[in-house]
Amino acid sequence: MRVLISFLLVILSFCPVALSAEVLTLEQAIKRTKQDNLDIKISQARLVATEQSFRKALSFYLPNISASGAYVRNSVESVVKMPSGYAIRDIKIPSSDPQAGLPGAPTTYALIPTGFNEAVIQPINYLTGAVQVSQAIILPAAIGGIMTAQKAIAATRLGHEQLKIEMTFVVTQTYYTAASLKQMVLIQNQQLISAKEHEKDAQLRQQAGTLSTLAVLRAQMERSKIEQDLKRAENSLEIAKLALKTLLQLEQDFDIELPSQKTLTERVSWFLDHPLNSQNATQNTVQNIVIERLDVRATLLAARAAHLSSVTTILKYLPQVFFNAKYNISNAAGFSGRNDYYTLSLALQWNIWDGGLRDAELSEARAKEKEALLLAEQTKKKAQEDIERSVLEVKNTIASLQKAKDTLNLAKESARIAEDSFKAQMSTYLEVGDARQGLVAAQLACMGEQLLYDLAVLKLEKALQLQAH
Repeated sequence: MRVLISFLLVILSFCPVALSAEVLTLEQAIKRTKQDNLDIKISQARLVATEQSFRKALSFYLPNISASGAYVRNSVESVVKMPSGYAIRDIKIPSSDPQAGLPGAPTTYALIPTGFNEAVIQPINYLTGAVQVSQAIILPAAIGGIMTAQKAIAATRLGHEQLKIEMTFVVTQTYYTAASLKQMVLIQNQQLISAKEHEKDAQLRQQAGTLSTLAVLRAQMERSKIEQDLKRAENSLEIAKLALKTLLQLEQDFDIELPSQKTLTERVSWFLDHPLNSQNATQNTVQNIVIERLDVRATLLAARAAHLSSVTTILKYLPQVFFNAKYNISNAAGFSGRNDYYTLSLALQWNIWDGGLRDAELSEARAKEKEALLLAEQTKKKAQEDIERSVLEVKNTIASLQKAKDTLNLAKESARIAEDSFKAQMSTYLEVGDARQGLVAAQLACMGEQLLYDLAVLKLEKALQLQAH
């Protein structure tokens, strides 16, 4: 039995990957966001639906071809006999009444039919078919509709790309939060190990009579507090990972990779040389960036589409010209003697009064145009505020992070001195506990400032939309 257990332990030691969850890197998370995020998929479906508006608008200016057929069963057949020719004959008697009041004198000559043709006007079984082609020649409203659809589609596409940037930011922000929480868990674990060692050392010194019971109780309280903080950090990490699973549509468990300091330095290096970080940054610098943002461009296109919609409504007041061609065939020849015929027509249609419908549509379109223009202006101002606020946040977090790092270095040195003094019995356990608590607080504060710094950089990248370039 012992041999079997030893064999299993050896096997498990060579396959640690199978026992741990798969590591999800930030690059993989961003890639999965663009592929599997439901918000992006919904936006993509909405974009496909919007793209069909161009085809719908264009269909008004493309030929319309229709075909029809019918079968009719009549109770009575109607046949008309028509003379096929005439001959003049002398019938020896006057061919008309002299008293009929007609000009001239009656003669003995008359027209005698030489034959008859039968024309079926209404057959018992009537079959008919027709093909009709209609083409708009002058249709002003359709031209405006086509131009409006093009602008609306372009605006929707930019909105879709903007959503990709937003969701990428949300996923990256959540990933960095989870990474910071994982780092917090690691720190709390290290602190817990150290607290347990100090608690054990305090108990041994109490038994030797060199340490008071109060110091042992304080060591136990400190260990209990760290355990509670560790549990809270672990739960927060699971919540962040759950949010990532929902955003990325993941089913299996995964682990978070801690971003390296080199990666973080590279993420902010571009800002140090950016014109916005210069003291000479002007309002024009911000405005040039604002006008290139996808959300601003989308709202401007939407405003343009709203204006074209108003123009389209005005064009409905103009007349329309259509060309129509129709070919008809049936099993009843009629008076023409042919079973088929065609017609060509050029029609002018002008709706002079429609009960005020176009007036109401024009007022509605102009109101929507004003709304779109105000929304575009609001989006530009919010984008400008977003950029300026993000720049200030990055500058503030850079300074705060440096202060936190300096404080952490001081706390580490203080904890080291307290530990050495305690081992040399030159300081009390309370002083060691205070130094260790200061170190933990400094580590957590530095980690918090690091997270704020990372998130500020991410917000600035989103505000400048570096992902779109």
